[in-house]
This record gives sequence, structure tokens and C-alpha cells, in this order.
Amino acid sequence: MGVNSSQLVYRGQVYRLIVSIFLHVNLIHLVANMFCLLIILAVIQYTFGWEKTLITYICSGVFGNIFSDLLVADVSASMIKLGASNSLYGMLGLSLGYLIINWTALGIIGPLFKFKIILIIFLTGIFMVMYTDQAGIVDYLGHLGGFLAGIFISGFMPSLKL
Repeated sequence: MGVNSSQLVYRGQVYRLIVSIFLHVNLIHLVANMFCLLIILAVIQYTFGWEKTLITYICSGVFGNIFSDLLVADVSASMIKLGASNSLYGMLGLSLGYLIINWTALGIIGPLFKFKIILIIFLTGIFMVMYTDQAGIVDYLGHLGGFLAGIFISGFMPSLKL
């Protein structure tokens, strides 16, 4: 139905790289992803606007899927991958990259607040890893790929002026 399967993507069904971002295993998976999206995307959408947020969401999800498909050890494995997690990690990467790029300009918010932001990013990442480690079927390569894509995309976002 559109899940990301390395076997099928290698056979030319590249649409799965996008469609799988919007599919979920069950209602609990959907609700957990929506909860994380609400928390993370509220600030990002306010900061960058919905267009850049949507582009980042889709690009980081697709890149996470590509990254996972390229680095999967066994292409013949039947692991299917779906959900918004790659995109969520992309949003965390975007937040961290943006914070690092604008570290000096964000001096106005103070070191304690910057530390709180880093802590929230770190704890959210840890929570997502711990929560999703059910039955050893989590696509950690996809998560890493989405996170790296978010950091990369943060370099294209407008910087704050001093």
C-alpha cells in the first residue's frame, strides 16, 4: 500500500519514499507521531512558515528513507518502513542546526534558555528512540538520515541578524 521496502524501491517504485511518510502501522503509532508533531512543529512552523516547514518535513522524511535503503545490510530483507519518524527527526535536526548557526544572535534569549532548547531536542530524541524500540523493528538508519537532512536544511534557512 505504499510502505518503504528497499526491495520495491530498487525495482523502481520510488513513490514509496514519499508515501510511506504519511502511513502508520496502527492508531497508537499515528497518535504518537501526531503528538510529537504538535510539540515540535508548533515552534518550527511559527519560525519559518508553513511552506518551509512542509518542504523540510517531506525532504527529511524522503532523505531518511533513501539513507536507510542505501545502507540496509540485506536488500533481500523484508523489513517494511513507514511513519513520520524520519521527518520528526528531521525537525529535530533542523532545530539543532538552526540553534548552532544562530548561537551568537540568539544571545538575547540567554544561555539558560539556549540550554533548555538543546535539552528539549536531546530528550525528545531519546524519548523517540526509547518509545519506538518495540520488537526491534525500528528503522534507526532512517531516523539518522532524517536528522542529518534536517541539519543540512537548516543551513538554507534565513539567519538571524546581530
